[in-house]
Amino acid sequence: MKDIMIDLETLDVANNACILALGACYFDQEEIGDKFYMTIGSVTFEEKGAILDDLLQEQFDMGGTIDKGTLAFWRSQPPELKVTLAEPGHSVRQVLEGFYSFVTDKKKVRVW
Repeated sequence: MKDIMIDLETLDVANNACILALGACYFDQEEIGDKFYMTIGSVTFEEKGAILDDLLQEQFDMGGTIDKGTLAFWRSQPPELKVTLAEPGHSVRQVLEGFYSFVTDKKKVRVW
């Protein structure tokens, strides 16, 4: 498979949003292939906001943005998803290194 779809889970829709997770999968017209998913830091959603761990707070301190509407979206998600995002995550560097390894295992890829 040479097609890869990438998905960023974020705390805003702006191009400088704080990133919660990076996911990707290889695919073709027939099936979905290898998958990649890693969270960056962790977040606990509360009724009127969110508690960021140090890794997400670092993104925010460096200019990453958080939108109230996006927080409301995340708070409305199923509990099992919110539990996943509250578990200890990884640093941005660890996630990018993991993604690099996932992508460089293949030769030419097309990103969707």
